[in-house]
Amino acid sequence: MDLVYSWAFFATLCIIAVTIPGLRKYFVMKYKLRHLTGPRGLPLLGNLLQFGKDNISFMKQLSVWAEEFRESGYYLLYFGTKPVLMIYNANDVEIILRDTQIDRKNFLYYFNEAWLGNGLLLSEGPKWVSRRKLLTPSFHFSMLENFVEVMNCHAKHLSDKLCGLVEEPKVELLELLSLCSLDILNECMMGRKLGAQQGEGKGYVEAVHRIGGIFTKRFQCPWLWNETLFGWSTLGKEQARVLETLHKTTKKVFQDRKLELQSESKSLIIDDKSQEVRKRRRLAFLDLLIAAQRQDNTLPDEGILEEVDTFMFEGHDTVSSSTTIAMYLIGKHPEIQRKLQEELDEVFGNDRDRPVTMEDLKKLDYLSCVMKEGQRLLTTVPYIGRELVNDISVCGTVIPKDTAVFLGLYWLHRDTHHFTDPEKFDPDRFLPANSKELHHFAYVPFSAGHRNCIGQKFAIMEQKVIMATVLRKISLTSLQTIEELKLANELVLRPTNGVYVKLTLRQ
Repeated sequence: MDLVYSWAFFATLCIIAVTIPGLRKYFVMKYKLRHLTGPRGLPLLGNLLQFGKDNISFMKQLSVWAEEFRESGYYLLYFGTKPVLMIYNANDVEIILRDTQIDRKNFLYYFNEAWLGNGLLLSEGPKWVSRRKLLTPSFHFSMLENFVEVMNCHAKHLSDKLCGLVEEPKVELLELLSLCSLDILNECMMGRKLGAQQGEGKGYVEAVHRIGGIFTKRFQCPWLWNETLFGWSTLGKEQARVLETLHKTTKKVFQDRKLELQSESKSLIIDDKSQEVRKRRRLAFLDLLIAAQRQDNTLPDEGILEEVDTFMFEGHDTVSSSTTIAMYLIGKHPEIQRKLQEELDEVFGNDRDRPVTMEDLKKLDYLSCVMKEGQRLLTTVPYIGRELVNDISVCGTVIPKDTAVFLGLYWLHRDTHHFTDPEKFDPDRFLPANSKELHHFAYVPFSAGHRNCIGQKFAIMEQKVIMATVLRKISLTSLQTIEELKLANELVLRPTNGVYVKLTLRQ
């Protein structure tokens, strides 16, 4: 019994040590934010009990509040003792994203630190500026052009697989597109063929899929925000096992690639004037980082690993989910699908096997509109977060520093001031003549300002190649309503019921 009492006493001391500083900050912030409107919650628990038990209920509740407070364009809620300001009107979103002083991500993002380290996503200040400058040439047009061949290869494999499934009564798209995207990203980022579409690399594939669910579950459980308590939890132990797989894989690929480059004795020269990387063969993102390391000793091995992990994290689920959603939506709207396929036929003629080129991509204007409208209606990243480093005037008042701010892109993109009939899927709204007056911050699926997504051109190009390859051969008929998709926020907007379609070969 003495041992039991000793452990109980120790646990009580730990809880007090964790809780008291947090309680003091809670009451101070609650007083400072007392004039802001938002849903009523319970003392200390805040709005936690109103979210339901799963990620589907969580997303639905946020949408209910977004409509309730639509007129103000913001609302304040509490995750336990943590105040969170959700903003979703274009003028206030612009204030946040244009402020170069606001470069710190909020508390949610740092749950990813165990995987991503302090790479481009999580770093701030001089380190972020230095890394962004270092990485920007890797996403120059000339470098992206080198990745088209890889994208075509894996998109064709996906298209061939789908053609073989046309006799099936229904086909689940999300998993197939997820594997295709993972293959593309692995080869473009790390320079290796994973073979996810062929059933290879299952351990890594499963780890990538699982890590997002762990982060989301932790976000919804404030008692797991403390690193020590999380490490003791079942979820924390599971994360440790998943991260071991992810880090071990990335580290081995890095070490092998570094040795390969040394043995090849091929020069990788970065031209300071053009910032273009000149090469004798196609380079992966990892190769470019290794080349940069040779010229800049301030980039350690750990820095390369955290940047590769960051781009694997940011580039996989986002592209596969947005592509799946776009295909689902055109499968619900046959007239839009016909118009899109007419454009594809104009560009490619009767050749449905020719690889997509950069010149082709420039001509696919209607496909761009379809992709933009898909991102508007079912925004892949529903919200992005910042933490205020100074007091700032926003939402018609002064918001104190240290406030966690979320920019609700999913609800911003439904603002009737900028989008007529916002629940309607209408790609024509993004035609140049119809969108020229659109507020610059009313549609920001890749964020905006100085911390916008560095890989957005890569993501758009990948999605275009996949859709242009598949839709030249196949027509889709979606078999579910949006409600039946059971959309949940798992770092990205994910249909938890899968996305089922009927496939038909085009004549």
